Amino acid sequence: MKRVLIFILALALICTNALAAGISQNGTSVTVTDVPEGGKLIIAGYDEAGRLSASRIYAPENGTINAENSISGAAKTKMFLWDMNMLAPIEMTEQQPSAGSKMLVAYFSWTNNTDGIANHIADITGADKFEIVPVEPYGEENNNYYDENTRAYKEQYDNSARPEISGTVANMEQYDVVFLGFPIWYGKAPKLIYTFLESYDFEGKTVVPFCTSGSSGISTRELVPLAPGANWLDGRRFSGGASRDTVEEWVNSLDIEIEEEPEVTDNKMTLTIGGAAFTATLEDNATAAEFKKLLPMTLDMSELNGNEKYYYLDGNLPSAASNPGTIHEGDIMLYGSSCVVVFYKTFNTSYSYTKIGHIDDPAGLAAAVGSGNVSVEFK
Repeated sequence: MKRVLIFILALALICTNALAAGISQNGTSVTVTDVPEGGKLIIAGYDEAGRLSASRIYAPENGTINAENSISGAAKTKMFLWDMNMLAPIEMTEQQPSAGSKMLVAYFSWTNNTDGIANHIADITGADKFEIVPVEPYGEENNNYYDENTRAYKEQYDNSARPEISGTVANMEQYDVVFLGFPIWYGKAPKLIYTFLESYDFEGKTVVPFCTSGSSGISTRELVPLAPGANWLDGRRFSGGASRDTVEEWVNSLDIEIEEEPEVTDNKMTLTIGGAAFTATLEDNATAAEFKKLLPMTLDMSELNGNEKYYYLDGNLPSAASNPGTIHEGDIMLYGSSCVVVFYKTFNTSYSYTKIGHIDDPAGLAAAVGSGNVSVEFK
C-alpha cells in the first residue's frame, strides 16, 4: 500500500486534471467541497529528510471532505485530492476563507521551516492559511546552493522569472492583514513570492513579512513595489525551529488589532465553527437555562435536509414544544427532549420545537457549517 501511495503522490507532481474542488483551511482543519465522484483526500506526512512517513485517506460525504491536515510526528504534511477511479489528481483551485476572518497567513515553505512559523502565527491570530505551492515543484538539486545550473539559482538572478502558483486565494478582498512568509534564497525572497504579490490587489491591506533563514536578514526592498498601496510593516527573520512563544512575542509587538471573540453576557453564548465565531441570544425559558449549564461543550453535529445540523445529547432537557411555522436561519432549537438543532437556512415547517436561542447575525453561517457534518463549540 505504501508503494502504491508513493507512486500516486509522485504522479500528482506531473499530472493535471480539468476537474476542480474548493478548499478551505483554518489551523489544521481542512474542508474540501464539490468533490467529484471517486475523489478522496490524501494527507501525507513527511519526516525531516523529506521521506514519506505516514498517510491518511479521507472519503467524501455528500461531496464534502472534513479532515485534519496534521499527522503526529510528521515534520510536514501535504494534501492531494485524487480521483481514485481514473488515478488522476483533482485540482484544488480555491481556498475559501473562513467566515468573518480578516487575517491571512500566506507562505511558501520548501524545507518545512517556514511552514512551522506559519502554523504558529495562524494559531496565535486565528488567521486563515494559504500555502503558496509552485505548479512545478522544486527538486532536491536546489540544495546545491552555489550550482548555477539549478532552477532556483537561475530564477533568483532572472528579474523576469515568475514561477506559476498552484491554486488561488478566493475573496482576497476580505482580508485586512496578510502575513507573508518565505525562506531566503540567495539573499532575497524566492521569485514565487513575486508571483503571489502580483496576482492580487493589496491596496489598503497591511502586509507583515516574515522569513526563515540561518543567517540572512529580511529585506522587503524588492517586494514593496510589487504591492503598491499596501502598508508594509517591518519584517522578522526566524530560525527554522523558533518556538511558539518567540513568534507570539513578535506578533504581540505588531501594530495590528487581533479580533477577539465577542463578549458573552448572561443571556448570550458563542458558537465557534472552524475559525468563525457567532454570538447567540438565549431564550428566557427552562430549556435554555438547562442548556446553558452544559456549556462549554463541543458537539459533532450531523447534516440533515440541507438546512440543519443536529446532535442528540446523552440526557434530556425540559421541553415545551410548539410549531413555529417558519424556521429562521440562525435558530437554535430542541427537537423532542434531547436533539439540539442549529438551522442555517430559513424555511416553513410542520414540526414542533422548543426554542433555545437565535444567532444574532447569521451572515456567513451557511458557509461556516458547510454541507457535511461539522464540529460546533458552544460556550
